[in-house]
Amino acid sequence: MKALHCKTFGAPREVLSVEDAPMPEITRPDEVIVRVHYASVSHATGLMIEGKYQRKPPFPFSPGTEAVGIVEQKGSAVIHLSVGQRVACICDWGAYAEYLKLPQTWGVGSLPAPVRRKSVRWRKRREPVKP
Repeated sequence: MKALHCKTFGAPREVLSVEDAPMPEITRPDEVIVRVHYASVSHATGLMIEGKYQRKPPFPFSPGTEAVGIVEQKGSAVIHLSVGQRVACICDWGAYAEYLKLPQTWGVGSLPAPVRRKSVRWRKRREPVKP
């Protein structure tokens, strides 16, 4: 898998590089592995890369604190999520990778199915309001 790695603190364009990383594996029954589709870019992540954030992860680390993706694997104690389910995640770091492993209790929540453009709800929102 590919991941954006930070090996030293500094300006993001100077210290970040895309590298091969080992695939995460489930090691505890409460863990989830998410295939990341989108990861946020935030001020907090920039501060973390520069070493100015209140928490400093061990090197090398993959930055990124929020992600949206699909559950690829789950531990035996994970009952509120299913493999293949769309989820949003909040983590300390690690979202700038193709796969993210985290405990289910760290803000892994399910997302609703996407709204299709041709659905009735979409058409009703697009219709002008009549007096």
